[in-house]
Amino acid sequence: MYTGPNWQAQNGNPCSSCFAPERKEGMILTHMRGVLCALALAVFPGFTKADVIFSDFGPGNTYSCCLDWGIGLHIPPFSTVSAMAFTPSSNFDLSQINLGITWVGNTNSVNVSLETDSAGLPGTTIESWTLTNLPPVGSTNLIETISPVSTIELRAWQQYWIAAAGVGDASAVWNWNIVGATGAYAQSDGGSFVLNQGTLGAFDVLGAPVPEPSSFWLLGTVVIGLALWWHRQAHSKPLRSRLWPRAANTKLP
Repeated sequence: MYTGPNWQAQNGNPCSSCFAPERKEGMILTHMRGVLCALALAVFPGFTKADVIFSDFGPGNTYSCCLDWGIGLHIPPFSTVSAMAFTPSSNFDLSQINLGITWVGNTNSVNVSLETDSAGLPGTTIESWTLTNLPPVGSTNLIETISPVSTIELRAWQQYWIAAAGVGDASAVWNWNIVGATGAYAQSDGGSFVLNQGTLGAFDVLGAPVPEPSSFWLLGTVVIGLALWWHRQAHSKPLRSRLWPRAANTKLP
């Protein structure tokens, strides 16, 4: 029996060049997967990239060569700790921190810590890192990069601090930014931190956006809906027999 384009047109199929039912069903499933993937990327943008939470570097991670805040025994006999503040505008999972810190003399190492805020000053340490082999003082674009060992969520509109202290007799500096960024910074010479406002040391903070709870509900609802729809299709008449009833019931010679 002939079942070409003319047969299709004569038996109620208005399309003389339609794909076979099997291909139609496969295309529907492909589109479903595409929609689900697109929705997931829209709901979870952090899966694709890290956003800049804060940055005061110049082009190419540049910073001042000669203006800075002291770290460690920069001005003996005081051992200075310098801390810079930043505030995320949304919830983020911390990815990395880049710093414009350079070495002046003695031990080439500093301790860097991410701190909570306590009454406008550095508070409790969230995580700390030890940096060694810092670039020499006078550098203008060599940076130190640190990454969290475990997940650290930075909350929207909460102030955080990055503090740098010398290791042993280390003398280092936190170079100023060259883009005119100012804000809260704090320093300690062995006692309590003193809050100041002025030029910030050069640094940036990167992180992956954390989806809002409503986004999880939205994606979950869509996934459950698709699962229920597919379950119903799997336990009912084949998809091709509903879309092309005449073709599905026709026996080919």
